[in-house]
Amino acid sequence: MNPYLELPQFWSQVHTHLIVAIADYMNPILRPKYRMSMEQRVYTDTNNDDNLELVGIPDNVLFSPSSKQTETSSNIAVAPPKVQPLPITIPQPETVKEWYLQVKNVETQEVVTVIEILSTKNKKMGEGRTKYLRKREQVLMSLTH
Repeated sequence: MNPYLELPQFWSQVHTHLIVAIADYMNPILRPKYRMSMEQRVYTDTNNDDNLELVGIPDNVLFSPSSKQTETSSNIAVAPPKVQPLPITIPQPETVKEWYLQVKNVETQEVVTVIEILSTKNKKMGEGRTKYLRKREQVLMSLTH
């Protein structure tokens, strides 16, 4: 595979165009007994290699240093300490949509063949690979090619 085409900014377009081109080419050949359908797998990916889970994104954050209350009062004014913002990184989930092809028997709607174009998400550990392996296992355990 061309590493240039696997760059994230290009790959989704390349993947989609390949799926459509294969379906357009194959459907006239498969007719009238079979038809090729484009199917979609959808999952979320946080793009984290350290497997952090997204717990939520607050609407507003308020930080106030804790101050110990004393029982004695004083007439001395004390300026509060300067509070510096604390930068944090919040993982942003990405919705990933991957297309694949199924050849179905027109009469029975039974899937006879699955065509998958592997993507970088299928190759790297994470939710994309897990979903792909689960789908592959289902196909391999069936009578589908």
